[in-house]
Amino acid sequence: MLDMLVIALATANNTSWLHQLVIIVFLVGIGILLVGMVLMAAELRTSHYSIQLAVGQNCRLRKR
Repeated sequence: MLDMLVIALATANNTSWLHQLVIIVFLVGIGILLVGMVLMAAELRTSHYSIQLAVGQNCRLRKR
């Protein structure tokens, strides 16, 4: 959302520093998305490991 606002301002005002700000805001947004994807992958890995442990314990209890 912020990126669209900065792009609109850069289009309305023809200043070079505003065009640079558009690129910076865009790259920061992409970086935040990348960090979110990494955190989501770590959470999925942790959840998968804990489910494996729970299923393994349940299978071992049924064998007895």
